[in-house]
Amino acid sequence: MKNFNKVRISLLGLLVLFVGFSFLTLQAEAAVRLSKSKVSMVVGASYNLKLEGTKKTAKWKSSQTKVASVNSKGVVKAKKKGTAKITATIGKKNYTCTVTVKEKKTYAIKIKTGDRTLSGKLEDNSATRELIKLFPMKVEMENLFDREMCYQLKKALPTQTLREDSYKVGDIIYWPPERSFVILYKQNGEKFERQQLGTIQKKTKKERAKRRQTN
Repeated sequence: MKNFNKVRISLLGLLVLFVGFSFLTLQAEAAVRLSKSKVSMVVGASYNLKLEGTKKTAKWKSSQTKVASVNSKGVVKAKKKGTAKITATIGKKNYTCTVTVKEKKTYAIKIKTGDRTLSGKLEDNSATRELIKLFPMKVEMENLFDREMCYQLKKALPTQTLREDSYKVGDIIYWPPERSFVILYKQNGEKFERQQLGTIQKKTKKERAKRRQTN
């Protein structure tokens, strides 16, 4: 009788252990999910979605690649206004995130130089928001390096995302080392670290023709 009790206790212990492991396994499978089910982005932004709860490699797909693309690592790139569904697939299971892409918020500005008036757009970032607080402002800008008009601000602007790629003619930038507000008017191929502020808008053919007539 004593031996029977020992066997029964041992079997009962194994049963509890087995049920425990089964429960843990079911819980781990149920925990697989995307890091976000909804993401809001602006055009040009990137976001890294992650599939949590598994070490398996997922296949990524976008329902609207013109709105938002996704690479093999789950990095989503916002391209234009709209909505796209990003799906991560493992085997026969799909995990989906809805991505809403919005246009960048911009600020329209006018820059007067001599008898010319230039139109531009500033991006919405921490540097431009502080710069706008100084408007309207009248300044004398230096012509430097045969490529840029530059003005040294009295107070430094906060920087958000510094770039080091090639600039474009018409870019409005902030150069942190000298607190410089810069308008780039000529390309010389140089790359340097800067905070993008905005761009000068190109005049249409109609606007250029009108200017020639007035001159």
